[in-house]
Amino acid sequence: KPLISFRLRHKDGGWIDREATIVNRSHDPIIMGFIANIRDITEREETRRLLEESEERYRFVVENSKSVNAVLDKNGRFVFINEYGAELFGFEPKDMIGKRIDELSSGKFAEERMKNLDYIIRNKKELNNSEFSAIIRGEERWFLSNTKPILDENGDIKFILNVTLDVTEKKKIEKEVELAKEFFQKIVDNASDIIFTIDNNFKIITWNIAAENITGYKKEQVINKNIEQIDVFDYSPEFIEAVKNLFHGKPLVFQEIYLKTRSGERRIIQINYSLIRDAIGRIDCSIFTGRIRQLDIETYGSLLPGHSYLLQGESYRNAYELFIGIMNHNTPGLLITRLHQGEIDTIFTLIRPKIILLQTLKDDRYQTASNLDELIENIEIFTRNNPNGIILLDRVDYLISLYSFESVLKMLYRITELIGNTACIFLLRIDLSTLNSRQITLLQQEMELLPSMNIHRLTLDKLSIDILKYAEEMNRRNIEVTPKQIYSSFGISRVTAQKKLQFLEEKKLIYTRKHGRTRKIYITEGGRILLRSHLSS
Repeated sequence: KPLISFRLRHKDGGWIDREATIVNRSHDPIIMGFIANIRDITEREETRRLLEESEERYRFVVENSKSVNAVLDKNGRFVFINEYGAELFGFEPKDMIGKRIDELSSGKFAEERMKNLDYIIRNKKELNNSEFSAIIRGEERWFLSNTKPILDENGDIKFILNVTLDVTEKKKIEKEVELAKEFFQKIVDNASDIIFTIDNNFKIITWNIAAENITGYKKEQVINKNIEQIDVFDYSPEFIEAVKNLFHGKPLVFQEIYLKTRSGERRIIQINYSLIRDAIGRIDCSIFTGRIRQLDIETYGSLLPGHSYLLQGESYRNAYELFIGIMNHNTPGLLITRLHQGEIDTIFTLIRPKIILLQTLKDDRYQTASNLDELIENIEIFTRNNPNGIILLDRVDYLISLYSFESVLKMLYRITELIGNTACIFLLRIDLSTLNSRQITLLQQEMELLPSMNIHRLTLDKLSIDILKYAEEMNRRNIEVTPKQIYSSFGISRVTAQKKLQFLEEKKLIYTRKHGRTRKIYITEGGRILLRSHLSS
């Protein structure tokens, strides 16, 4: 029964495959010919051709792949290896057939590869994502290997398949990324501003040294913690809601936040933020940077209740930060100013004093005044209702231009008398360029300079100056300064360090504050002024 195959062209132009079995019945007087049993094998032939093409394509891919493709027998000897794999070993494929890795190479590389092969042969289990390195032509290269045993019907190994990828470039990129991360972390940790990062799961993923020093919370206490789980952010419900809105495209409404320290203090932080997006534009995380907004009262020395102080030459920013610093100790405040509403909203975001605007026109939001008697009356009402309050009068030059210096001075006499009978503190900021020397002298006779400003005719030795410079630098970088650091850094005895620090504190050039069992050192504004004057001379 001969079997023949043939093709017929269909009327639509395609081909039809047929298979026929021929039976010779020519000797049969009835049939006298051939009987053919014909079957349609078009689908079978199409499948066969596809398999042949697939095999050719697979062989082409394997032979031209930039990965190692190898087949080993059950003893670990090469049955097949592609050109790329053989080239890495420094051989032709035919020279590797029938040999084991330890017959082609030596050292640690061969030992580790044979160890993995022995594991696979012994346990009949695949070994995936095995990473190793090898020196190829003098260069270290990294590989990721997947090795799988193919078992027969009896569970014995027929052969072993191995695919190994060269991941050297990926490793190089990973190393570059790691170095970039380390470099970024160094920048972050050496910044004087607070820097922290919150990801889209609302976890803190960056917390720099300045944040540690200001809050007392170390990295390990906050990293990978949800912002709702740590007691760092005061007014946390509002802040957390604002952060969540950030990741939905709504801008942050906070310009300032409260951070709570481990010792229970609250610090006002003026913040900025930047959104980091992934490759397709989704917000991945937000980086927050900030610096302490209010000054410690001790920066200017201890202000005494019932006293009136002259802020001469101070920028309005410094004056307002001192004012806010005092208010931050639960002290009610009264601000008399000519700031416009936008500036007021920027400066006073968390703490709001009572505000009186120095202007003749009425205002929808704030009380206004320009009459001197009216101002005295408002201050009297405030001190009566807030016996331990703080009052800041800014832009006294406006009042002088409306009336006269003598009239304003008489008003100040009445205010200082009024303050002297209460536990309130009165601050008057003046711009020295708007007054003559006689007017400045009269104001200085009536009011006190801030304690830290009484540094005239004060001379210091080199060690005291160096200690001030060290404290100023460390304070600026938000790095804590302790007495131990002073005597260690300057190579002096503990007794000498204590005497120097006591002298500087008595002269109101530094102040100290106890944090737990540690005493920390801070430079005052007077200390900064004296230091600048010394460095410029």
